[in-house]
Amino acid sequence: MDMFKLFNKMKGSASAVSKADLDGESFKAQYLSTPNAVLVDVRTPPEFALGTIKDALNMDIFADDFEQNIRKLSKTNAYFVFCRSGRRSRSAVKLMELAGLTAYDLAGGINAWPNHKPQY
Repeated sequence: MDMFKLFNKMKGSASAVSKADLDGESFKAQYLSTPNAVLVDVRTPPEFALGTIKDALNMDIFADDFEQNIRKLSKTNAYFVFCRSGRRSRSAVKLMELAGLTAYDLAGGINAWPNHKPQY
C-alpha cells in the first residue's frame, strides 16, 4: 500500500492516541488473556525475516492488498498489531477498526514487547 494513500486516507487519525494503544506490558498481558487473540506484525517481509514475536502473522501494511486482506479477517478474533516503532501498527489498527475488527496497537513497536531482544 502506498504510504501517501494510507496516511491521506487516515486524515491525521494515525497520530491520535487510541484506547487501543497499549504499552508493552499491557499489550502482552491483554494478548495472553484474550481468547481468539491473533498477533500481527505489519512490517515488511524482510523486516519480519530478521525476527519477530513468536507466533506472529506477517501482514505487510505496504502491500497493495493490505486493506483487502484485513477485510477477510474474522471479526471473532482480537488482533494485536505491532511494527518496528509503532507508527505503521497504529495506522493498521485504525484501518482494522474501520473494517469492524477489534485491534490493539503495541505502542513503541516490537522493542516495547517485554524481554524482546532486537536482532537489528
